[in-house]
Amino acid sequence: MSIADSVKRAETTLEQRGLPSTSYWQVTLEDGSILSEVQALWLSFSEIRTVDFFGEKKSIYVSKLPISEITVFHDGLKATIAVPKDHEVYQAIRSEATLSSSSNTNQVIGRCLGIIKGGVVVEEQLIDIRMRKIFGAKK
Repeated sequence: MSIADSVKRAETTLEQRGLPSTSYWQVTLEDGSILSEVQALWLSFSEIRTVDFFGEKKSIYVSKLPISEITVFHDGLKATIAVPKDHEVYQAIRSEATLSSSSNTNQVIGRCLGIIKGGVVVEEQLIDIRMRKIFGAKK
C-alpha cells in the first residue's frame, strides 16, 4: 500500500468545501505516490505549528507525511517547490471576507506553499490572484 492510499479520503468536493475547482494542492510523496486536495483534506495529515517566518511568528499546518514535491494550482497559475529530505511542508489558502449587515462573503484570493527546516520557514511561494503573479521568498 502506498503512503497516499493510507490517507483518509475527503467526503466532500472542492466546491462543497467552498473552493473553486481551479484551486488545489497536489503532493508527490516520498514513495512516489501522488495525493491531491481533490482526494483528501490537508488537515487529515497535518498538525498546527508556530514557526519563524523571516523574523516573525506564523502558525501553519505542517504535513506529517514525507513529501518530496508540492504544487499548488490557483486559477491557471501554478507554484511548485521540491522538498529536500530534511525539510517539512505547509500550504494555506488566502481568502478575503466581506462583512455587511445583509450578508457575508468569503472569496479565495490566492494560495501559498512553503518549506521549513528546524522550525524556520526557508522558502515560501504565494499565488496572488489579484495581481495574477507568483511571489516568493527564500532564506
